[in-house]
Amino acid sequence: MSGIFDRCIYTRTAVGRMHDAANGDGKLLLDHGARWTKARQWLHEARERDQDLLVMLSDGYDKNDVIYVGVAERIVVNERGTKAYLRGVRQLPTPLRITRVRRATNREPIAQNYSYPYACCITPDELLVAGPSVPTYLLAWNPRRDPWENFAQQAARTDRGAGIATRWSCGTTRNMPTGSRVYLMHLGKEPKGIIGVGRVTHAPFEDAQWDGQRRNHSEKSWLVGVRFEHLVAPGADEMIDLAQLKRISRATNWTPQASGIRLAGAVVGKLEALWTMQSADPAEADELTALEGEPKARMVMHRRREHRLRAAKIAAFLRAHARLVCEVRGCEFDFAATYGPLGAGYAQVHHLKPLAARVVSEKTRLSDLAIVCANCHAMVHKGGECRPLAGLIPRRRLVRGARDRPRPVGVRNQCR
Repeated sequence: MSGIFDRCIYTRTAVGRMHDAANGDGKLLLDHGARWTKARQWLHEARERDQDLLVMLSDGYDKNDVIYVGVAERIVVNERGTKAYLRGVRQLPTPLRITRVRRATNREPIAQNYSYPYACCITPDELLVAGPSVPTYLLAWNPRRDPWENFAQQAARTDRGAGIATRWSCGTTRNMPTGSRVYLMHLGKEPKGIIGVGRVTHAPFEDAQWDGQRRNHSEKSWLVGVRFEHLVAPGADEMIDLAQLKRISRATNWTPQASGIRLAGAVVGKLEALWTMQSADPAEADELTALEGEPKARMVMHRRREHRLRAAKIAAFLRAHARLVCEVRGCEFDFAATYGPLGAGYAQVHHLKPLAARVVSEKTRLSDLAIVCANCHAMVHKGGECRPLAGLIPRRRLVRGARDRPRPVGVRNQCR
């Protein structure tokens, strides 16, 4: 799906059912006495736009907070009421006050202690931003309990661009969909910190116990398939140590006893930006092998600065907007919507003021950068020029379908 539908459903159910769904396969069936005819219509409209219809969930007793949210998969309405099939049920990092939710009919906020257990609403901005994000989890590794004999060789392989496919314990978590982001936390002996990042390649499954001391007892455990994209040695410059993690969030349990903790959206953005900044961008061998001494050091530092600027720009854009899209009006290409989890968090970053045009050294600010797709970036610089983003796609191309296109974000007028 390419995003979140701008209207949603509010309802209530037992908190235990929501908890079990969020920590299980993410699926929940709601059997409701009201007839959700409008919700069924919205689900059809959302699918036509390739979007998700959200269902906000609050506790049956405490009606003042939305604490879970799910995606409507199917809505069946008959004379007896409604059966709503939800997927992707998850707990919100911070409860959403019901008074922040507006009804679709009159755009008025829902009152406290709202008694009716069903309402058609306008999707709150908080959910529009958080909706499309890729779920991110923490995997724990304690070498004292589970030695990884060839870790150094595997880390070296990821430096050369190879991925490491393996399986990992997910603790009691059952809802880790394929494509989810994972960070590997080194625990046990010092130094403690994040030493790896990857993706889930297989949803949780039950198999032989991963702990060698207990495997002999024929015990079972829950595992996920994982492909690590980057691993670094504990204590390396690229590692994010425990002190840095606590500065990101003191509320997060960074030293869990088991894997599978889901990280809050606000934490994920900061963690992703920090990991990207501390992981050096691999320099092309052809450019670096011809450099020696100070010139080589300057080239490496330049590449690291560029990598950090790109990460900071992407993180800032995601904080301000619901999706990471090309800022060229009429394009608005979204890598995540097209490529799924593979494209999540990816885009190119364009310097509005070309570096070559600078006569003296100047600081680059985030406002000097723009998010673009590869095609638009190539057209901007075709023939060695730096064309303005505004007007890059001819106006006659924009007229067709303009009515259905979302309002473009943050377009700059020129390369200064």
